[in-house]
Amino acid sequence: SVVTRDVLSLGADMVYRLARKSTLRLSYDFKEEDREDTHYGKTETHTAKAALKMRPGKTLSARVSVEYEKTKNPLQNTDAAGYIDTATGLTYTNGANYPAGYAIGNGPLYGTAYYDKRQTDLSNLPEDAYEGKVNLTWAPKANMSASFNLRVLREENELDRSEWKQTTYVPGASIWYGAGEGVDLTFAYTYMGQSTEAKFCQGWYDG
Repeated sequence: SVVTRDVLSLGADMVYRLARKSTLRLSYDFKEEDREDTHYGKTETHTAKAALKMRPGKTLSARVSVEYEKTKNPLQNTDAAGYIDTATGLTYTNGANYPAGYAIGNGPLYGTAYYDKRQTDLSNLPEDAYEGKVNLTWAPKANMSASFNLRVLREENELDRSEWKQTTYVPGASIWYGAGEGVDLTFAYTYMGQSTEAKFCQGWYDG
């Protein structure tokens, strides 16, 4: 099974106090997933993160963090698409790979002449991921606080014959108020916007 694997995880953290109310945290994580099924291979992930936490005032606190994740050989389906004629090096879309009257899907060599010649890898997992987070909290009273947060994530994967990019924006805000003993009120709003760009497109599907 593809889920059968050996996993190795290593991590290191460092916290440095910049000032009385400011701290900087640096971390690095390494993860290796060695799958028993050699078709999917071994995945290595390196993650570096920096976070700054500070209190610029008595009622205001802030936290900013950035993270970069590099994945070597993310889980993907190798040779999943993209017919390449081994004789001409052309793809099916060039149209000159077949004699007159021959149609994809009805020849005696359909399996070996089409599907077995796929050479394009596909994956929906990123090779590079860049993430930034910002959180601001204002607490003018002991029973009241307001927070604003923003998360931006950029993911990319440059496959062998195609590529895709995905950007995610998640802003949000919340207000907390302790109305009385045993009564807390919280109002929150979160929005998520996501855009994906993929240059690989299969115009139709056979089978």
